[in-house]
Amino acid sequence: MKRFFIGRTLFASMVLFITCIFTIRAEVYSSVMTKDTIEHYFEGIKSDFDKLADNPALKKNQTKLVNGIFVSSLKKHQPVYSYMRTNAKGVMINEVIRGQIPEKVKKNIRKQDWFKRISKTATEYYGFTFIEENGRYYLFWVSPILGHKNKFEGALVAKIDLWDCFHEISKETTEPFLIKLGGKSLYSDKWKNGSTIIEKPLSVPGVEKISLIIEKPAPVLDTAIRKDTGAVAAVSPALLGDQKVKKQAGFFAKNKVLFIVIGIVLLVVIIFLLIQFYMWLSNVFTMRSINKADDDPFGRR
Repeated sequence: MKRFFIGRTLFASMVLFITCIFTIRAEVYSSVMTKDTIEHYFEGIKSDFDKLADNPALKKNQTKLVNGIFVSSLKKHQPVYSYMRTNAKGVMINEVIRGQIPEKVKKNIRKQDWFKRISKTATEYYGFTFIEENGRYYLFWVSPILGHKNKFEGALVAKIDLWDCFHEISKETTEPFLIKLGGKSLYSDKWKNGSTIIEKPLSVPGVEKISLIIEKPAPVLDTAIRKDTGAVAAVSPALLGDQKVKKQAGFFAKNKVLFIVIGIVLLVVIIFLLIQFYMWLSNVFTMRSINKADDDPFGRR
């Protein structure tokens, strides 16, 4: 009985501990904006786009069915602005634009450079475009639609709103960041121009000269440089102490949710252990009573 109690308690504690660890990892991950976070997001969009291009329905001459598939995908992916499908001859047979009712289209686009390239190579094409009507930048991704023995049967085109992409990414972080495109600001979230920043180039299919800018943590120094003379002067210990207190306060403020989660998990573990201990103690007294009763069938002591 005792071994069973210990084993069960350890197992439950391990489960709660693992849950706590994953919760902590998720909170830490969501609070930091990194180059990998952004590139992983675009990799996810690309993976879904590739799966859509492989959908067997796109190889059939069923306009309504494909329109329905495109509409469903638009609902799933907010940053995607539109989908278009062409046949092998470069004739547009489907076009679904966000916020618009799908209509029948028979537009010939075989003379466009991207179609000439993809119809010959049957490989993906990644470009970039700007729509003057709404002043937005879009990723222009094209994937070939391949049939039997990889025969080229058409193309799938997606226009993806770049600003909307970073707006979705901003929901995963609490840290301020800035995105620059061609040296100009494209998107910012809680950003304030700081004196110490880190700029990292991003790898986004179809886009060049795009970068992430984040704030660089300022180290606490024991010396300060006077602006008037350029001389190095010592910083008072009281000032350094005050800076450390502010830094610690900022750390706890940013990780408030994290500490709350840890406290809740620890409280649950303690309550669980107390309940298990009470059950074990009750079983011990019950077994003792049963053993005494077995020793004296008349219940005498």
